[in-house]
Amino acid sequence: LLPAIAVLLDTSQSMGQPERPGKASRLEEAKTLLTEGTNPLLKSLNERFEVRLYGVSESLRAIEVKELAGLKAEGMKGNLSEILKELSGKNTLALLFSDGNLKWNEGQSTNHPLITVPLGSPGEYKDILIKAVKAPSLAFRGREVMIDVSIKSYGYTGLTLPVLLKEGNKLLTAKNIRFNTS
Repeated sequence: LLPAIAVLLDTSQSMGQPERPGKASRLEEAKTLLTEGTNPLLKSLNERFEVRLYGVSESLRAIEVKELAGLKAEGMKGNLSEILKELSGKNTLALLFSDGNLKWNEGQSTNHPLITVPLGSPGEYKDILIKAVKAPSLAFRGREVMIDVSIKSYGYTGLTLPVLLKEGNKLLTAKNIRFNTS
């Protein structure tokens, strides 16, 4: 029996974005890596493994090779920790094609080997995201509460960005932050 390998294709909406204007989408880049060239990766993997192909967005979905051509980037981002937990025990290894826009709980160990194939050009990648929000679980009216927010940027060095904290339509506080590094 051949060892099983899970080939995971990220099909979240961000994979529909091109590396740069006029280029193919990140999902198309993944499909090309898997199916085209003198020795397509899927063909090569099939010689040594039992290949199981999956689409990854908000859930894990088994797909057939013939479905690859019509596969679209239209789902929400998935939770990689949950996906690896679901694959655990069924596959020797997981090979993930993604732009990295997946949820992942770093503290949760899956004990499942994973190889990632990054898609898109990191030099062209631009994004601003809220990495973490830390607030007390309990607050009292009339007492000051400290809320820590970590914001990360890629490709926006020198940008000043307003950050607003609102309750409904009511503005609670505002602060400008400057990204010195990306």
